[in-house]
Amino acid sequence: MASDNTKMTDALKHADLSARAVQDLSAAERAELNRRYELFMRHFRAGNLATAPAGGMARRIRKWHP
Repeated sequence: MASDNTKMTDALKHADLSARAVQDLSAAERAELNRRYELFMRHFRAGNLATAPAGGMARRIRKWHP
């Protein structure tokens, strides 16, 4: 029985659920979409995406005079 559950979980991890409406999804498929979303959000919350460049002074920007 555990083997069947593992196969189902593996199949859901690789399933393309993007073309189906949320109302048509089963509870397991909705749970898988929620897991994917949480993993995605955890990835972007983990680090600061707008970090300053590492290295001494900031570059000096000169105005362009034609």
